[in-house]
Amino acid sequence: MNAGLGLGALAAAAIIQVGHPGTFQAIYLLDALSFLLYAPLLLVIPARPGAAHAGDPERRTTYREVLRNTNFLWLSALSALVVTVSYGMDSAAFPLSPSGRAGSPPPAWAWPLPPTR
Repeated sequence: MNAGLGLGALAAAAIIQVGHPGTFQAIYLLDALSFLLYAPLLLVIPARPGAAHAGDPERRTTYREVLRNTNFLWLSALSALVVTVSYGMDSAAFPLSPSGRAGSPPPAWAWPLPPTR
């Protein structure tokens, strides 16, 4: 995950040009496209054998059942921790002022960004 975020930041820095707003729009469109590319996978992922309520499609899962799922709770806690730590890194570890003060272009200072960009 960190490698993907880091490579994404490098790709964005290579594409974006500060004086050209169209490059920012292109990044957002490429990001949306990257999500849409995975949508067909949802159609081909097979149902897990013995999945909850496989025999009764009308039955709904309750919140109590969700909160009893320890794997889900651990994943939620881990996600919250990663978001908390990465948000702090993103906000404080590398100030985004080198281009203003040093006059260097964004691709020159984007590579040391924390992998949360």
